[in-house]
Amino acid sequence: MDSTAPASGLSERWMFRFGFFAQHGLPGLWKNSPEWVAAFKSLPFGRRMTLQFNWLAALFGFFYLFAKGLWRKALVFLALGVAYGVVAASAETPVWLDRGVTVGLAAFCATRANVYVYEKMVLGKHTWSL
Repeated sequence: MDSTAPASGLSERWMFRFGFFAQHGLPGLWKNSPEWVAAFKSLPFGRRMTLQFNWLAALFGFFYLFAKGLWRKALVFLALGVAYGVVAASAETPVWLDRGVTVGLAAFCATRANVYVYEKMVLGKHTWSL
């Protein structure tokens, strides 16, 4: 598939996301390029949220990734959750820490899901890395 053009047959929301990623590149995990930041900041708030945050991924986590065909990444998220659950149960961590880790994993999944879908559908990448 051509990496400069978004995939066809997608909703307007996904076409917007894919078009932005094709034109400005993917957001980095830790830091974005100055060009990407400038293009992102020029968008209205609603478009920035559409681009950067996926509510379905936040609510359904690894189930959403499985549904999108990203089973490797879904298994990694599931493994992280189970690993933390085992550690939390054996160490008797406080409830606030458990909730914080859960919200953190959900937020991470929500902010990276759009990038993962773009990588799979347009770039043909489907790796185990988050």
